[in-house]
Amino acid sequence: MIQTAKQIFGLFSARERKQVYWLFTGMVIRGVFEVAGVASIMPFIAVVANPEIIQTNSLLFSCYQFLGLESARSFLLVLGVVVLGVIILNNGLSAFTDWYLFRFTWLRGYSLSRRLFAKYLSQPYSFFLGVNTAELGANILNEVGNYMKGILRPFMEMAARLIVCLFIFILILMVDPVLAVIVGLVLGSAYSIIFIMVRKKLVRVGRERVFNNKRQFMFINEAFGGVKDIKVKGCESYFLESFSNHSRKVNMNQATHEIVSQIPRYALEVVAFGGILLITLYFVVNNQNTEETIPLMALYAFAGYRLMPALQRVFAGITTVKFNVALLEKLYDDLVLSSFPAETVRSWEDTPEPLPCREKIEFRDISYSYPGSESLVLKKLNLHIEANTTIGLVGTTGAGKTTLVDILLGLLEVKRGAIFVDGRQLGKDVYRNWLANIGYVPQHIFLSDQSIMNNIALGVPADEISREKVIRAASIANMHEFIEHELPDGYDTVIGERGVRLSGGQKQRIGIARALYHDPDILILDEATSSLDNITENSVMEAIQNLAGQKTIIMIAHRLTTLECCDVIHFLQGGVVIDSGNFVDLQENCAAFRELANSRNKN
Repeated sequence: MIQTAKQIFGLFSARERKQVYWLFTGMVIRGVFEVAGVASIMPFIAVVANPEIIQTNSLLFSCYQFLGLESARSFLLVLGVVVLGVIILNNGLSAFTDWYLFRFTWLRGYSLSRRLFAKYLSQPYSFFLGVNTAELGANILNEVGNYMKGILRPFMEMAARLIVCLFIFILILMVDPVLAVIVGLVLGSAYSIIFIMVRKKLVRVGRERVFNNKRQFMFINEAFGGVKDIKVKGCESYFLESFSNHSRKVNMNQATHEIVSQIPRYALEVVAFGGILLITLYFVVNNQNTEETIPLMALYAFAGYRLMPALQRVFAGITTVKFNVALLEKLYDDLVLSSFPAETVRSWEDTPEPLPCREKIEFRDISYSYPGSESLVLKKLNLHIEANTTIGLVGTTGAGKTTLVDILLGLLEVKRGAIFVDGRQLGKDVYRNWLANIGYVPQHIFLSDQSIMNNIALGVPADEISREKVIRAASIANMHEFIEHELPDGYDTVIGERGVRLSGGQKQRIGIARALYHDPDILILDEATSSLDNITENSVMEAIQNLAGQKTIIMIAHRLTTLECCDVIHFLQGGVVIDSGNFVDLQENCAAFRELANSRNKN
């Protein structure tokens, strides 16, 4: 439990830790008033049982004289009001600390989700090559909520109730040390034995819940993401049954935890009731008279009334935390122990000044292999690209074209070699400036469930979007007429999740418009026209060719005829450039290029 507490506090920020200290201070004050409320019942019952005790008890007599009262009945009335006031004050303080506790714990759900999302977003591109994004989404949206309900809130409540239990135990220890020790041993032993019996099972079903929860999210994500293929193939039942299997296990694990945490309450209520009887017998055996016994019995009954729910909450908290310890370890690992550093996600206002390219881009001895693989995709590759020229990258599958582009985009970090822009090496300190001057069009365009305008100006706050820039970019991508005359709300038309209301060619043209929105000096197209028909591709390529000489354009294309307009085409094979030249030169002088062109012409 000590290690668990360290991990919980490790997830707090410095500001949140200060709030926790204030919260625990409130809990201690609450514990003091809890004891005052329990202790105040004893003199009240003593006076009710025997009003003459006012004269024989020095403390009560001093209070009686101080108040200037004339009868025992008046003193009893005042004493009752005081006891009621202490209880009201105690319950009010308890309500306030519970409110603050709940507010603190649930707001940590917001801060933890945000920090976790920021941590994932700030990771390098290579991080996402080895993870299932459904798991990341489950961690942020589902597991953080489970952490709040299953770790943080039970732990904080357990700490609060432990403080109350400790103060009440100190009170009964002062009244009768022997009896207090006996009560403590009986209750402590009962809870400890039960916990020892179930703790391993709790950890096991907790780990199973984390695994099955991740899997059910994965099947939901994959089913909705590939719904078109699933519908065509008719395999809906596979995904439904796969999800159902893991969903059932998650809920069975949760039910097991609930049973283990609640069942002991019924047995221990019997123990508590039996304890009251044993305490009564204890007083009888010790030959205490009725006047002494009744106040003590009232004290222990009220203490038990306060103590038993607190002990049950402590036990439930311990079992809940134990059940969710695998979840805590997962979040702690991702936020604190992850080998990837936590980076700050920069806001829109932090967009850096673009790094210009006025002369050339040089790749010098670039080598790269993907994480977990020893095979080099690029092998000491050398290449230079003159500014304001149009170049093509071509080669068979696995030649390293997209890898080379990803390295230029800073998505992949080279193992050996370096990239230079106008003689300046591209390092981490300038990559954001470099990317600010690049427009990138991938093969598969990401579209959000927002308007056409928001998708073209992706990442720009709505009130910062320039409609003029959006229209200019859409016009170059041969999309403006379609948007204005065929969509019901023009640029404000919402296109649906993943752009389901658009054709493949329309999605691709939005991607091209997006790349041109900021009017970058460098345009990279990675199979950007692969989903366009020949007529649409020709019109888009005509628009791109109009930018020739004004921008540095780098293209990877499946259809080699797309590259006919390039000033230089670099042919890659086995991770190196084996030949370079314009389209005609390569057809005449490079057998590998000619063979590739012939094979694709047949397709």
